Amino acid sequence: MRPLSERLASGDEEAFQALYDQCARSLYRYLVSKTRSAEMAADVLQEAFMRAVRFRDRLRDVDSLEAWLFTVARREADRLLARSNRTGHQQLSETKCVLFADESAQSMLDDRDEIEVALSALTTATREILELHFYGGLTFREIATVTQTPQGTVATRYPSAIATLQRQLNANAVPDSQSEDEANK
Repeated sequence: MRPLSERLASGDEEAFQALYDQCARSLYRYLVSKTRSAEMAADVLQEAFMRAVRFRDRLRDVDSLEAWLFTVARREADRLLARSNRTGHQQLSETKCVLFADESAQSMLDDRDEIEVALSALTTATREILELHFYGGLTFREIATVTQTPQGTVATRYPSAIATLQRQLNANAVPDSQSEDEANK
């Protein structure tokens, strides 16, 4: 069977479905993380796949289809975010708009807020490396391609970012005995 990139370049519809099945879920998770909006992420995801269809003849020469698709989506997300910032359109965190009916859901929101605070301690470039790896499932090599950063730099920033997150989360953690004392008051 011909490689996927060759099939895509020739317009094989099943190849586009295979590419979508292979990449859509991880790409969408990354885009939600990047844009902080499910709606915006869906728009960018659609645009990225539309570009793959429009520029299918170029896909024959692509080494990593996944990295190419993430690069296209990343650029489109940056354009969309810049446009929304220029128009003053503020993205609301969707989790902030939801009223929770039980304590476990509220606890999940609190955990998410703590993680968001910890992530804010990272540089934009370092945070993106984490997002591409965790949400996108990309390898360091693919991340280097997407971000146009040397692979060695990606590999160095990743463990440093993890260590920073651990320090931030540990600094913000309330010891169990302290939280139990507060609950008993």
